Amino acid sequence: MAYEFSPNAGTENAIRSVVKAVERHPEASGKVRLWSDNGSQYISKAFEESVSALRLEHKYIAYHKPEDDPYIESFHGRLKREYIWTRDFRTFQEAEQAMAEAFVDYNRDRPHSSLGYLTPYEFLKSLKNGAASR
Repeated sequence: MAYEFSPNAGTENAIRSVVKAVERHPEASGKVRLWSDNGSQYISKAFEESVSALRLEHKYIAYHKPEDDPYIESFHGRLKREYIWTRDFRTFQEAEQAMAEAFVDYNRDRPHSSLGYLTPYEFLKSLKNGAASR
């Protein structure tokens, strides 16, 4: 529900993206499970403390087992096929704009089978109304 577009993937960026997501959707706090790989930014003490403070459950996929998180693997594949490989970016700003467009499309406009064919925003709205559980 949020992201950081940056040339690096450090702990601070990972924390900022999760904080932004919870700020935008505070109803998710205490109800959403965050899955990540075992990258150094996600196993850091600072990230763990931040996730805990936001009342999110944090789970890790197993080492060398991307199939343990098919949702993110599907997301990354779609992101590459539909938004990255179809363009020839000349600047960081062009790539940043494409990511902003992809983010809106993926979260606001595209239904997800894993969410009962709701968009992520529709799913969060159902959380607000107490109808969804995940």
